[in-house]
Amino acid sequence: MLKVGGGVAKDGYIELSLKRPHEFATPPGSEVGDIAPRTVSRTFVQIGDAVAGPVIKFFSTAPGVDLPSFAAHSHASDSWRLVMRGEFAMGKDVYVSGDFRLQQGWRPYPGDRVACGPDGGWTMLMFADRRGTRMRAVKTEHQEVFMATQTQPMADWEGTAGDLFSDAPNDTAGPTALVTTLGEPGKPGHVDGTFKHTSGWRSVGANVRMAAALLGDADCGPALLMTATAPGEVSAPQCAVSTELLRLIVDGSCTIGNEHYAAGDIRVQAAGAATSTVVAGPEGVSEVLVFGDRRGASPSASGEGWSAAIDQVLEELSAKLDQRVPGSSRARKSS
Repeated sequence: MLKVGGGVAKDGYIELSLKRPHEFATPPGSEVGDIAPRTVSRTFVQIGDAVAGPVIKFFSTAPGVDLPSFAAHSHASDSWRLVMRGEFAMGKDVYVSGDFRLQQGWRPYPGDRVACGPDGGWTMLMFADRRGTRMRAVKTEHQEVFMATQTQPMADWEGTAGDLFSDAPNDTAGPTALVTTLGEPGKPGHVDGTFKHTSGWRSVGANVRMAAALLGDADCGPALLMTATAPGEVSAPQCAVSTELLRLIVDGSCTIGNEHYAAGDIRVQAAGAATSTVVAGPEGVSEVLVFGDRRGASPSASGEGWSAAIDQVLEELSAKLDQRVPGSSRARKSS
């Protein structure tokens, strides 16, 4: 499925940008906690499986705003969040521009907020399974406050329901199924990384480095790639994938055909639609790529950029996941 809150529809894809929050189709009266929408603009993207696919949220915070933090809580869904401008803290961990956190579902973490700062804040937050977005407070006295912020109109607008309105096991995310090339979550339940230091990421030839993760539903959840491509080099050849593909430019710039993209720009490709060759700009390009359903992440052409390595990496991660959730890797191979 493909559903986007705003942006500009083109032939086979939709464009939006954190630099243009006025294009976000934020519904009237919506809030982030008690923060007015004119202070924090938000939008969403739904891709992948119609039941268990991810919901991806983008937040653009006005300059100079100091946002409060939510109390300690968890979500049933595995999640991933990235700071692109400003900063936020989760307990003792402080995340600044380029930093990201992969979080296991069901594992509580200290209070968080969307990024903010003197120059504003840009945040990307992905719940890998849209059935598991409910904020589950560590302390029971905070749960009523949390539920007041998770309103029916917002859920209807985004197309999420799941555990927001039901406690039935089939209506929420299953057990955590997070695996990544960046290491094991360990006791804290999360893996940190940053686009500022990619030397330890997997090398794809001499020109591209990449890190990857599977999270969410063990069969049809999203595949996540983080890539860094050298100046003037090909990040990916002209190709198509059979699932929706979201691309966010984290740093630098690139061209896709005749289109130019820079930091904060987002492009959501429809399933099966071909994408022209992606070429890094003069300063290189760092990107986030989210394949809505991992079973459709194999590109129609490979040999350059991340396309040369994605099948092998996802097979390795699927095998690792299959040790924890039997049958998950076989589900991908049979699609």
